[in-house]
Amino acid sequence: MEGMLIGAVKNFGGDKNFGFLESAMVQGDIYFQGKILPPDMLSAHASGVDLKGVPVAFELAHGADGRAQARSIAAIPGGVEAAVQAAQAAGSGQHYQGEVTSYTDGKGFGFIACPALGADVYFQRRDVPEHLHGQNLVGMIADFATKMTPDGKTQARSLTLSGMPKPQEVAKGSKGANGCKGANGCTGGKGGKGGKGGKG
Repeated sequence: MEGMLIGAVKNFGGDKNFGFLESAMVQGDIYFQGKILPPDMLSAHASGVDLKGVPVAFELAHGADGRAQARSIAAIPGGVEAAVQAAQAAGSGQHYQGEVTSYTDGKGFGFIACPALGADVYFQRRDVPEHLHGQNLVGMIADFATKMTPDGKTQARSLTLSGMPKPQEVAKGSKGANGCKGANGCTGGKGGKGGKGGKG
């Protein structure tokens, strides 16, 4: 980051894919395009983390109109993590509801369809009430809190499950139709060895 200026994100509109930085070293706002953000910042933003205030290092350039703009941006270590933790703290009191769409007890994870979040939310077996371990959960209604994982993804925690699960489909073995071993008596005629009295 040698030779780069220090500042912080003032705002970033992911839908418009641009935003502004602010820095004590530069007068006025510094424009930037979303495509120059580092992957960790883009991932955090995509998961709902507000990037406002995240400290960054950037290279300063000027457009044809003379306005300041950032040519490249690098997150200062610890900045994105702090924003993720702040998002976790802010969301710690919020609860959501959704329907369990898949769960594999053996693998220890599943997913909840949550319309309020607009996505399927990952959960782990350890967040399922102990009395439901080993049970079919698909179709049950889950009440849950959320947390942000270190990679910026939303994960359900502290699950409370209610309702009845959907019946599991049991694959029937293809035994074939009853009696398909061959027509009765078709194993060959017993008397076909030749007449006993034909020795002459």
